[in-house]
Amino acid sequence: MRLSHDNNLLQQLLAPMQRTRERPKGTSPKAKAAAYRVEALKALRHWGHLRCGDLAALLWPRARYGEQMAQRLMHRLESERGEVASRLNAIGTRSYVLTRRGAAALDVLNIAARHGLELCSVAGATFIHRAVGTAFGIAAAAHGFDVYGEHAIAQGIAPVSRDALATRFKKLPDLLLVRGDKATWVEVEASAKPMQELQACVRMASFVGQPLVSGSSLMLGALSFVFDATQGHAQRIARAARLQWSDVPKAQRDVLARRITLVHAELGPMLRWHGMRESALVL
Repeated sequence: MRLSHDNNLLQQLLAPMQRTRERPKGTSPKAKAAAYRVEALKALRHWGHLRCGDLAALLWPRARYGEQMAQRLMHRLESERGEVASRLNAIGTRSYVLTRRGAAALDVLNIAARHGLELCSVAGATFIHRAVGTAFGIAAAAHGFDVYGEHAIAQGIAPVSRDALATRFKKLPDLLLVRGDKATWVEVEASAKPMQELQACVRMASFVGQPLVSGSSLMLGALSFVFDATQGHAQRIARAARLQWSDVPKAQRDVLARRITLVHAELGPMLRWHGMRESALVL
């Protein structure tokens, strides 16, 4: 039996097989929401308390409406899940902390956590100091540093213990920035410290190049001071350095000064982070 070339069946048999293109399946909205929930809880565990602007910088750094997205997320986690609680902070805005339920949710994921319902740094006198440090830390994390603030250090999240730091230096950093095997000790200047206390901060430059603590593979690589660019902290830090190193030869003073970076934070109303610039310490 002969088949005509016009036969539809023959054309179908001879035609090259065409595969239906399947679109790659992206992450579902439900899965994205679940991931952002966990990241937000982990951020509160790490920093203690955060405002929605902080969360936006962490979770949606390039989003145009990141803060509104953070507000919606926090509203859901507070009102629907009870995993976070909002607190009126010292400057009249809202900060969020982990609740017991939020800490338990992280425990289920094998992430040890404690609630932040009793943190006094939300409404207390240290809020501005903590808020500036957190904003700087988040900016540093975006540049590839592992960042540990006061809360993370106190909770044992940092790669060195709070007790080991306090034992060696008789003081604690406001933040530690870690990259590779080097750590930067960060001091946040939110108000004018007594000169002797500021000298004790400057003195940390003499430890640069040494192990951060005994038995640690981390070396202290630098010392940074972070402060509001509109205030006169740079001059006070320079004066403290001159007093601290008054009996040190000039060549050695210059070496010590080069170990210190001044970070001039550009802050808007309600401590909104707008950026920063760095400068060397000039004696």
